[in-house]
This record gives sequence, structure tokens and C-alpha cells, in this order.
Amino acid sequence: MAGCHIPSHWDARFMAMARLVASWSKDPRKQVGAVLVSPDCRRISAGYNGLPMGFPDDLVLDRDMKNRYSLHAEENAIAQAATDVRGWTLYLTCAPCLRCALAIHRAGISRLVCPPLDETSTVSCLQERRLAGSQMPGKTPTSWPICWVERRIAAAV
Repeated sequence: MAGCHIPSHWDARFMAMARLVASWSKDPRKQVGAVLVSPDCRRISAGYNGLPMGFPDDLVLDRDMKNRYSLHAEENAIAQAATDVRGWTLYLTCAPCLRCALAIHRAGISRLVCPPLDETSTVSCLQERRLAGSQMPGKTPTSWPICWVERRIAAAV
């Protein structure tokens, strides 16, 4: 598979790293971790969900405000990479939301490793549309760049 150059035994290691990064989140409801890895496994970028840099850690926001201002783990990992991440692999501790799935696609990330997607997941719906032949702007269904690796990691952990 083009773009997927990471040996499978590294998948569990990078997922463990993503879980560690998730623990750095100060969000009391949900901690999410993301680890981006270059195809040669030499460059790594990490991110977790939380308020942007400069916001005080003890800032108390209601749920709506927190959701509006918080950055997602995927967004932080892509931003922290500060380089072109096309062809990289992203390890996530949970399935991405639609906003992040689109950011992953836009960044050119070629492989996503995360826990299994359930049938109600927005991303699962995108995958079903792809398989059903729906087209994304400028892309044919077979050129959608993300290969969903779901159960291999869940079974290995």
C-alpha cells in the first residue's frame, strides 16, 4: 500500500505513545492523543486535545465554550509537525470527528490507525460513501488517501 511504510510491530508502540500523550490533556471529560509519524519513523509529532497555548490551565469554561475554543489532538499534532506531513501515519486514541477527518485528508496523511469506528461515526459514514462510490471534490473514491486500519491495533493491545 502506497505511503504505509511503517512495520506493523511499531503500530502498537506508537499507539501506546498516543495514549501517553492523551494523558497530558487537562480536559476532565475526554483525553485524546495523536502521534504523527513519518514513513521512515525518524520524525514524530504529538498532540492532545485542549485549550490553545497561553490559556491558563485552571480556566473554567462551560461545555459549549470549551468545545468552541479547544483544539483537537489531530490539529495539534499536524501544527506541531511544522513540516509537510503528506505520506505520514497518524495514530489516534479515538476515531476522528468530521472536522479532523477533513484536516487529515487536507494534510495528505496517508494512513490512520485508531480504535474501531462504530456504525454511527461520521468518519464511518464517509468511508461508506467512499465505498458506495460517492465522490469528494477533486477526488475519485479510490483516490481517498486514508487507509483505515481499525481492528489490528485493538486486537494487539
